[in-house]
Amino acid sequence: MKRGLTMLVLFLLNGLVSAPAGAQVTFNLTSVPVFATSGDPSAPLGSVSLTAGNSATMNAGSQLFFFYQVGALLGGGASVTCSAAGCARPTNFTFAVSGNQVAITFVTDVTFNVGNSITVSGLDFNATGYMMGTQISATASAIGAVITIPAVAAVAQIISPPSVVLSPTSLNFGNELVGIASSSKTVTLSNTGGGSLNISSIAASPSVFVQNNTCGSSVAGGGNCTISVVFAPIAAGAILGSLTINDNAPGSPQTVALHGTGLNGPTLSSLSPSTFEAGSPSIVLTVIGANFISGSVVRWNGSDLATTDVSNTILTATIPASYLASPVSALVTVFNPGPSGGIISNPLTFSATAAGSSPIPAGAVQTVIPHSAFGGGWITRLFVANLTNSYNTVTINRINQTGILVDSRPTILPPAGEIYMADSESQRSLPLTINWFVIGSDGPVIASVLFDFQGAAAPAPVDFNTALGALASPPLWAFTALARVTTPGGDLGLALANLNISPITVTVKLFDAGGNLVAQDSVTLGPFAQTAFDLTQDAAFSSILRSTNEFVGTLTATTSDATKPVSALVVGANLNQLYSLPVVSGVPK
Repeated sequence: MKRGLTMLVLFLLNGLVSAPAGAQVTFNLTSVPVFATSGDPSAPLGSVSLTAGNSATMNAGSQLFFFYQVGALLGGGASVTCSAAGCARPTNFTFAVSGNQVAITFVTDVTFNVGNSITVSGLDFNATGYMMGTQISATASAIGAVITIPAVAAVAQIISPPSVVLSPTSLNFGNELVGIASSSKTVTLSNTGGGSLNISSIAASPSVFVQNNTCGSSVAGGGNCTISVVFAPIAAGAILGSLTINDNAPGSPQTVALHGTGLNGPTLSSLSPSTFEAGSPSIVLTVIGANFISGSVVRWNGSDLATTDVSNTILTATIPASYLASPVSALVTVFNPGPSGGIISNPLTFSATAAGSSPIPAGAVQTVIPHSAFGGGWITRLFVANLTNSYNTVTINRINQTGILVDSRPTILPPAGEIYMADSESQRSLPLTINWFVIGSDGPVIASVLFDFQGAAAPAPVDFNTALGALASPPLWAFTALARVTTPGGDLGLALANLNISPITVTVKLFDAGGNLVAQDSVTLGPFAQTAFDLTQDAAFSSILRSTNEFVGTLTATTSDATKPVSALVVGANLNQLYSLPVVSGVPK
């Protein structure tokens, strides 16, 4: 009968061996009763009888142990030889001496026939005791002497080699914020074999995956242990890794696939508005930044605001009127929730200024850009250059159409230095918002603006792009500009900004090419207020401007008080192409 032996542990009971150093012990495998691994050794389950024509096979990875029950074995010049066919060291087996045992590990399958033997030579014994091995024919000889061991009952155990089962075989940590460790996920390692699983290493890689385990250096047959893994990304992006276990089981090393995605935390770049007048009703705050997620929340001094997720770069939140009841400076942040507590953005400051305070910045020189726009496909780019050879303190204030300061950015320009500011690309998709700029500086500066439109980014996309550049406009109480409108496709726009703390009325007149007054209208601007309108859509002017294929004339404007100037921008359009028209001081006599 052929029987595959995967791990053979042999005990020789009551055989007294007294051997000097260098003893040779030969174990002949001929007939071995077989008993249960953990049951009663006196209850045989069967036997392996190696008679003529039969054999027993030690499979690759299995081990054969010889034990010395009392004292310890010293390796000395130990060697192991095997008489079976194809049984040579180290090609087919290796051995090691440790403590009170000799462990022989088979590298390949080795078949033993009747009369084959394994001989262990050169052992040093430091005490006498019981040698546990085969019962049938065991002799010890040294220095020419032969010691015969009485035949006694033998016990043999057939034990399967260690076998590793991992559950689960992969871990997916999903999305995790950069710099935050995930909650742990667990892998169970089970040794489903009979032999001891000897573990040489357990490691997770790359280093963003960190493991901790209860396995130690070995797991008994039928036992198990747990390995916990956490994911702590240090950069954004998908990350693949592995948990690797090196051991003495077939198939080593075993691996568990690891996967996680790092997400950057939220960052803030601007608020719109960033300042407002105290005592105002509730307002909608637009927060511009990056890495917002579903569930991101805008916070006001740490308290959550009702938040709307517009995109991964834009959030809007309502600031209650109670928060704006009196002048205040508040820190605005964004909180991204996460499995490990979430992460908070950098703060930006929102200011509620005293009611009635001027939004015009301090400075010996004021430079005015009477119009800016973002949303509806538009963004505004502002350029300011220092015209002096010394450092120049500059404050750029952005004011809304009702005269309230919504953003203030102080800076110091080096000699002949320049600053560039632009709305973020993500603001194109917002509803159209119109503001204006006043730049206060210690010394003279030059400022220009570029209005940049991309039709595809508009809330209602259109198939064209355009842009318009304009220079700063001086404060004037009376001015004149050219007026030209073609039909169809032409437009004529006018923007006016009041630089005064009191209301002002501006009268706008339209003259034809012959100098004849053909239309006029008036508009009243509140303190520091701004207006922008298309004259071709205004009831007082549209019929004249649209009456011919081309209207050419002049546009004039005067304020109701010559001591209270306004700043103006006149813009023409022809088939979606924009152009600014120069504004000069004074009106025709």
